[in-house]
Amino acid sequence: MSNDDAAMLSTLKDTLDGLAFKYSNSDFDTQQQLGPKIQELNAQYNALRSKLVSEANVITADDLTQMTAIRDAIDQAADTQALILGIARAVFFIGTKL
Repeated sequence: MSNDDAAMLSTLKDTLDGLAFKYSNSDFDTQQQLGPKIQELNAQYNALRSKLVSEANVITADDLTQMTAIRDAIDQAADTQALILGIARAVFFIGTKL
């Protein structure tokens, strides 16, 4: 696993940790909206992690820059819809790496 691969997994893990915090501090209706999206992102994270264990050098520095921008958008989301959009962007982005 390359340094970029490891950095991507770390960035994604930080994103998931932040989402778990937002989820736990949300009301029930918001949790119902976020729960499936967070689970989908977690599944993509696990799939990418499995791929990176068997294949090195999948992630580039440009990929890290893009994922960092997505993570920042998720962190700064002002409402539930912006948060869901950020999660969808992350899921799509990871899907391009699988």
